Amino acid sequence: MSEHRMDGPLSGNFRPMENLLEAPGLNPTRITPIDVRDNLPHTGVWPSRPLADITAIIHHQSMGMLTARGIAHYHQNVDPRGTPYGRGWPAIAYHLVVEQDGRVYWCLPWEARSYHSGGEANHYGVGVCWAGNFPGPGYQVAYSGLTLGHPTAQQAAVFRAVNDLLRETLNVQRTEVYGHCDQGKKKPACPGDEMMALVSSYRGW
Repeated sequence: MSEHRMDGPLSGNFRPMENLLEAPGLNPTRITPIDVRDNLPHTGVWPSRPLADITAIIHHQSMGMLTARGIAHYHQNVDPRGTPYGRGWPAIAYHLVVEQDGRVYWCLPWEARSYHSGGEANHYGVGVCWAGNFPGPGYQVAYSGLTLGHPTAQQAAVFRAVNDLLRETLNVQRTEVYGHCDQGKKKPACPGDEMMALVSSYRGW
């Protein structure tokens, strides 16, 4: 596989499944992710699991990387921030990535049992990453030169549609939508206070 930029807009011969947004404006009722499963850098594949085992949607923030490609490089031990910290994993760990312009990228097969949440949550959860660097418990001051920000209006506008899509596709109950912080004490700031407010609101819709 040829070298890719660590971060920046995705490019190449992707397979858009149809249009990104089937409804115009900032309140789309349905979305169609852009399929980049075969186009992101990877060195291997994740183990597989039955679709029937997926019972939860787990939301994350990227904490620095702003594109699906940048996250994929980081998860494979290439950190766009220039530090030696990385993961050494075979591929990106998130099934969907929502970039700041609201575009939704389909990065892994639903069956992929990736390392997005830790423990058994990796088996029963599908991981959604929101590109950005959002404050949360224990993460009120940025580190490594990163700037804290907020989810964009475009991201907030597709939040409900992303969850609706996953619930319809994978038969997940509305009450089984979580933040990474719900899966234990290791990541209290993920996906951040504002994203968790959206998670809580979605559970009540």
